[in-house]
Amino acid sequence: MRIINGFIKKKILAKNHKQNITTINKKNIFVFPNFRGFQIGFLVLFCFTASIFYQINFSLLLSIIIFIIFFISIIISFQNLNKLSISSYDHFIAAEKNSKIYLYIKNNSDNDKLNINLKVNETSITNLKIIKKTLKTSIDHTYKERGTFDLPTLNIFSKFPFGIVKSSSYLKLNNKAIVYPKPDLPTKKVLNLHNLDNLNNSNYEFDNIGEYKEGENQSRIAWKHSILKNKLLSKKFINENKINNILIDIDKIEAVTFEKKLSFATYLVLKSYKENIAFSLKHKEFRLPFSSTVQNKNKALTYLANV
Repeated sequence: MRIINGFIKKKILAKNHKQNITTINKKNIFVFPNFRGFQIGFLVLFCFTASIFYQINFSLLLSIIIFIIFFISIIISFQNLNKLSISSYDHFIAAEKNSKIYLYIKNNSDNDKLNINLKVNETSITNLKIIKKTLKTSIDHTYKERGTFDLPTLNIFSKFPFGIVKSSSYLKLNNKAIVYPKPDLPTKKVLNLHNLDNLNNSNYEFDNIGEYKEGENQSRIAWKHSILKNKLLSKKFINENKINNILIDIDKIEAVTFEKKLSFATYLVLKSYKENIAFSLKHKEFRLPFSSTVQNKNKALTYLANV
């Protein structure tokens, strides 16, 4: 079965790459029996043989019924993958951590898609019970080191409706993953240098309601406001002694290795963004302007990933 899957993957990816295909269609879907399907196939063959040699009408009827079920399974399983488009978003991923690749799936047909599975490898499988028109989901993946890498090949498959045949396809996502260093909690000295040593222990006062940022404490989510606005909002707090901006100078961060410096710097960038503190990242000739925007955060993470 692995040999068959490997052959299918090679053929589909070669064709998709040549034609730059991002939508699953009849040209890149393979439908074949799984192990249970082969077992039932042998049963059909046995019943058909018995009906011929021993003229057992029940065996003939049983073989015809099972054959019809096979035929229906192939059609439904094929249509269950047909006309699905998959793209990715938010390509910033931490190295050495089990992170998520976020996917946007669009159903370009009029029929709901049921029991769709997404897989990168055998340990990361995401099951989607139903896809009506559009759906945001994710799949787990780990990059071992920082840098800019291709997103992994995505296997999308379904064993719907009877679990005896498997429709399968492979897509190579076109975007690149920006894999930044794993954020490590800096030493007390490094935190003190950036005035972040007592940030978590200081007294906060309520400020306003704002858009929820990834990484914020979920206990701060303002559920009533989120329901009214139809998007996640959180309660924003201010610190009486909060600093206005932070300069993160990689050269001045004390650490045993350069990679450790980058890990500390990554933590400082993400912490500053989370707390809505304007920050600048500096290293040799590279320097960002002071800002707490997501664009500034992404530029900083991109530099830390590739420096």
